[in-house]
Amino acid sequence: MSACDVLGRSPVSTKEGSRRPRNTWLLAVDGSRGADNATRYVARVAKPLGVAAVRLVNVRLPSVGAERKSLAAQRAEALADAERTTASARRILDFAGLSYRLEAPLGDDPAAMIVGAAEDAGVSEIVMGTRGLSTLNSITLGSVAYKVLHMVRRSVTLVPVRSRTAGRGGASDPLAVLVAVDGSNASNRAVQYAALQAAVNPRLRIVLLNVQPRIISGNVRRFASRVQIEAYAQEQAEAAMRPAARILDKAGVRHGRRVATGSVAETILETAADSQCGRIVLGTRGRGAAKSLLLGSVAYGVVHHAEVPVTVVKQALPAPVLLPGPAARR
Repeated sequence: MSACDVLGRSPVSTKEGSRRPRNTWLLAVDGSRGADNATRYVARVAKPLGVAAVRLVNVRLPSVGAERKSLAAQRAEALADAERTTASARRILDFAGLSYRLEAPLGDDPAAMIVGAAEDAGVSEIVMGTRGLSTLNSITLGSVAYKVLHMVRRSVTLVPVRSRTAGRGGASDPLAVLVAVDGSNASNRAVQYAALQAAVNPRLRIVLLNVQPRIISGNVRRFASRVQIEAYAQEQAEAAMRPAARILDKAGVRHGRRVATGSVAETILETAADSQCGRIVLGTRGRGAAKSLLLGSVAYGVVHHAEVPVTVVKQALPAPVLLPGPAARR
């Protein structure tokens, strides 16, 4: 990877062998309105969630005639272009007093460059706007954001351009998080992710949601009453919720629980709005898993239609993962 960088007003140390901040986010921007909205989200929540620094990444495509220029000249040109492109985002971060480093990696595959930068820097999370970094009007196969979601092993937060959380005066509380759970290891990792953030900021409000599909089969209804069907759905929901609640209880994190029946993606979105949650958290089984939630209609529907940021938690969280109990957090 070819890259160049410039430090923000509150610089990150560049000394060889210096220790990286424990909690660093990568914010991918391209100068678009969507990217600026993602930046406002980071400016609003980074400090409350214990983020020490931000890697501000603006991928630069090779310029015409780049092969005739030295690598140093290409890097200097890329950095100058990145400084112009990210001027708005950097003003937002400066105003919030956040430490950041601007990087301008050169390459013709933006998704691969973003993922590479995240891996090289050891960031804990990637944040992107859903319309920035793409000429498309939404996240679809082939867009940069969707490719990053599939390629990366880290958590990714996608901020919609119409976000009710990121903008000034947003109606939803960014420290109120809806976590969709189904009893799987993937959803338990999403709960663990939320619990770790609650350990940093006890003001974080967590709402667990399990959605049971509506039973519409005539054969089932022929042999079971409505009361029996509802009791069965409640039983299944409680079983799915139990591992998640255990994680939060063990960590001493207060939380609410919601059970609903209906279309999973639509119900997640409706519950987030009803609960005034400023973010939705989903779990997935990592890269390339055929049965991954991310590759199915649920996450696609949530990400595509959400009006608040959506965090997709990928594989196991970086070690060591410690969930302090109530005594440890006093």
